[in-house]
Amino acid sequence: MANQERLLAKLRGHLDDVHNELHALPPEEQSAYEASLTRLDCVVAYAGAVLDATDSRLISASAFGAVQSAACQISNSPRTALEDADACADALIGALAQLPAPCAGEDEQQLRAAATELAAHLGAIREDVDGTAERLRTLRSELDQQARLQKKAFEESQRANATEFRAGMDAFQAELDEHVAELGRMERETATLVETIAVAGTSEHYRRHGRRQRVVAEVLRALAVLTTLGAVALALVATAWPDRPTESLIANLFAALLLVGLAAYFAHQSARHRAREEEAARVQFELAAFSPFIEALTPEQREQERVRMTRKLFGTAPPTASGDEENAGVAFPPSAAEAEPERPLGSRVVANGNAAH
Repeated sequence: MANQERLLAKLRGHLDDVHNELHALPPEEQSAYEASLTRLDCVVAYAGAVLDATDSRLISASAFGAVQSAACQISNSPRTALEDADACADALIGALAQLPAPCAGEDEQQLRAAATELAAHLGAIREDVDGTAERLRTLRSELDQQARLQKKAFEESQRANATEFRAGMDAFQAELDEHVAELGRMERETATLVETIAVAGTSEHYRRHGRRQRVVAEVLRALAVLTTLGAVALALVATAWPDRPTESLIANLFAALLLVGLAAYFAHQSARHRAREEEAARVQFELAAFSPFIEALTPEQREQERVRMTRKLFGTAPPTASGDEENAGVAFPPSAAEAEPERPLGSRVVANGNAAH
């Protein structure tokens, strides 16, 4: 007797497992298989009512095994049971049909009460399912609305970040352009300053060179004048005493001729140094006027003029036969003294408007 009661209790436990496993599924799966879940709940409730009305003494082993197998099939794989709810429900109902008739002594009123209770239980389950479905729909609507708000906020944030990034890039580009322009201006000013310093230094060098040439020319001219006066003095001494011996007269005349030659040499060298002084003054003037002269030209033209001036001042090779001035240096113009051919001693030398004998 106790063994039969345990079999009935096991079957009730299997039905409880079926109910628990079905309702333990995630809400989205329950909502997706709402009709299947409702039918299985009805069949499980009906099976519970049948077990409650069954006399445990009349349960056979085959009936117990069939009900247990059908219930375990559902509880072991609730998702598969929801996907094939009709087959699982039919199997459980078929297994319940093998159970014996209700216990002797139960009348029709008790059966009606059990049916009413079963209907109420099924109605409560249905209401619970409907409430759960409604809550799921509400939750889904809230989630969709929240997702739309999040997406809108994200898009606005991205647009704001993009706008801020573009503004930052524009400001950085403007600042970079300003720094580049400032660097270019400083480079041009530095180049101009370096060029001015170089031109000023070169001009000062030519000025000092011209001053040295002027000093040497003045000294040589003074020596030429002194030697000329000495030659004249010797000639006057030789003519003042005509009764002197012939040897002494010849010696005086020879000395006078030597002084005249030396005076001619000094005069010639003075003319050469005077010409170099004039050439240095001319170059100094050209260097002083070069920078203001090319200031109004374009950078390319200024560069070309600098190349021409450099070749003119420091170049030594004459222009090529084809006249390519860009690839050939301009020969430094010879000074007046260097261009003048060598004259014999005693000839007349003219330098800077001054004559020396």
